[in-house]
Amino acid sequence: MNWHYSLDKLLQRLAENIPLTACEQAYLQEYLPTDLLPIDGGEVCRFFAKTYAPLQEFASHHRLSLSGQMLWRFYVPLAVFVLSQKCPFFVGFVGMQGTGKTTLCSVLKCLLEMGDRRVLCLSLDDLYKTYRERQILQQLDPRLRWRGVPSTHDVGLAVELFRAIQQGTYPLAVPRFDKSLHQGAGDRLAPEVIDYPVDIVLFEGWFVGAQYIPDLPASCSPFTKDCNDKLRDYQPLWQFLDYLVALLPTDYRYSLQWRQLAERKQIEQGRQGMTPAEVQAFVEYFWEALPPAIYLPAIAKRANLVVYLNGDRQIVSMTTGSSDS
Repeated sequence: MNWHYSLDKLLQRLAENIPLTACEQAYLQEYLPTDLLPIDGGEVCRFFAKTYAPLQEFASHHRLSLSGQMLWRFYVPLAVFVLSQKCPFFVGFVGMQGTGKTTLCSVLKCLLEMGDRRVLCLSLDDLYKTYRERQILQQLDPRLRWRGVPSTHDVGLAVELFRAIQQGTYPLAVPRFDKSLHQGAGDRLAPEVIDYPVDIVLFEGWFVGAQYIPDLPASCSPFTKDCNDKLRDYQPLWQFLDYLVALLPTDYRYSLQWRQLAERKQIEQGRQGMTPAEVQAFVEYFWEALPPAIYLPAIAKRANLVVYLNGDRQIVSMTTGSSDS
């Protein structure tokens, strides 16, 4: 092995279909998460070379930054694993605000479609109850001043959709939500109609897969306890998930920094955004609904793949959870 080659240089050669020595290939495969995903290194090499150039074009068009190392160590191995599964296959992605769930799903969708799969991306946000329904909810419980917490989604609508996909019943009526309607309160749009079989569902949301916890600490607020109780209603939906990926910050307080940054960028671009004090109140509202110190460890145990992120949203480690237990 010519050890002066960096991982990045080897990946560039692989992307350009320049033959690598057996030693170089072995070196590359040391960086694959084969201990976490049942994947073949040779298949990852072939798929990386096939998808690298078009994926970089996709990233450039959508103003995303995708390093070769990120693709090699995470995105492509995950795509190769999902491509090996029997269809339809449901993958859940759970993570706090700002962890990159939407970006991950868009990149993975691009990769999977290059593997000849028909992919549906759905967010927990798409399942919000209508504006009118949430207005009634808020009148009954003034604590529900923001959408997003347990009880503000139409779980039955999602179960009906997922069951139709599982049973191959088409056409599908996929719910979609527009957050800009009603001065930012948002409302449901006309459903997206899909008249072909879906092979893979990528379903993301901030508490996707979260379970009711029977023994909450006594110090938890009544609001926390009520949100915890409402998680029971979501269990029929989680049952459809074949695989769960958790994107977890090494410190949950990073999510406040990320949201502050996002709002600041919106304001700098001349768009409407929240003040730092409003962002803090907003984020802390969700922290109270499902306290991260309680729910993140529980999610990590249940997830099939746990990805830990630092304050720059870079992967620092990956592990498996204990979802089969």
